[in-house]
Amino acid sequence: MIRLLIADDHTGVRLALVDLFGSTDDIAVVAACSDGDEVLPAARSTRPHVALLDHVMPRMTGLEAAAQLRQECPDVRVVLLTGTVLTSVMAEAKALGAAGFLSKGEDSDALTDHIRAVADGGSAWPEAAACGGSRS
Repeated sequence: MIRLLIADDHTGVRLALVDLFGSTDDIAVVAACSDGDEVLPAARSTRPHVALLDHVMPRMTGLEAAAQLRQECPDVRVVLLTGTVLTSVMAEAKALGAAGFLSKGEDSDALTDHIRAVADGGSAWPEAAACGGSRS
């Protein structure tokens, strides 16, 4: 069973992600955070395999939370989630050791497949990351 932590400041998005992953047989949502400040304490107490973090959140961004996770919980695989995929932000996420960077526009089946791949040691980067371009 894949243990997933979700962090997104938009309640509707967060609840939709919890519902999506909660409907799978092999992924358990162990924490749903509304802000980046909640990520590290939640990770410490729930020990997720994967953390899916919204890139833009108030008080602490997904990148800042990812940096804390990579420092203090290095076994947690981090995937950033964003409304707009930008190569500069992807590069920063890669430099922090993130395992992926996904668009909120991804198909729900693709999102679950990406989380499974990351939990299995793989990665989840958009095609733009491979070719050096950007997409919105």
